[in-house]
Amino acid sequence: MMNIIELGEGPSVLILHGSPSPISDLLPLAQRLAVDHHVLIPELPGYGQSPPDADASFDRIGDVLAEILVEHASVRPRAIIGFSSGAYRALDLALQRNVSPDLIVALGALASLEETDRALFRAVAAGLRADPSGAEIRPILPGRWLSETWRKAHPADDARVTAWFDLTSPQQLAAELAAEAEMRDLRPLLPGLACALYLRVGELDLACPPSLSLEMASLAPHATVDVIPGCGHALMIENGPETIARVVEIVTRQRPTR
Repeated sequence: MMNIIELGEGPSVLILHGSPSPISDLLPLAQRLAVDHHVLIPELPGYGQSPPDADASFDRIGDVLAEILVEHASVRPRAIIGFSSGAYRALDLALQRNVSPDLIVALGALASLEETDRALFRAVAAGLRADPSGAEIRPILPGRWLSETWRKAHPADDARVTAWFDLTSPQQLAAELAAEAEMRDLRPLLPGLACALYLRVGELDLACPPSLSLEMASLAPHATVDVIPGCGHALMIENGPETIARVVEIVTRQRPTR
């Protein structure tokens, strides 16, 4: 089971957080959309009020998310918005689980991992299992998620992002990372994506480089991409107000495909 935060009334919007990333960073966006949308924010297993789940495979989590949409009569939502691995989950729902949104918004999109990245995720998962304190892993997060320029100007955000390590248990995070290392490459399926796709990525994103979002946009039939100058992966930190305004604009103007 997953705890679901619900806000507002109207056409449904599903918002999916990353691994690890806090729902609190996405709440300002959710609150803006909740003015005229019914916003659903699942807390992934082990986060917030959701109990942990040893089976963190993307198929397992994808099936649960699809069931949640069925339970809320939202299998045809106005939009699915995902950050980082949440963007992958959004695409997975549309491409593999019979969910038919009008729009997918992918922030710091993740649709595939090269083998070097998969190996890194496996190594980090193994490191967490060997040393749950994460002493060697914690320092990696700020450098992967924040641009160097931002880190120098906002040193407190290093601690903020490092604390994301503690949003869930080391065991759950290790399970998530191990599952992410094995996720399916969705790029071959993108030409069949029926809905609109909006990708937004930081120019300096090391975790999900702009080249990947640009490739995804070239493969999907109805895609647009914004590359945000000077920003890293954590767009809601480095580009929060602008990203919120742009996403709200796109979701609000998106015409239903049915």
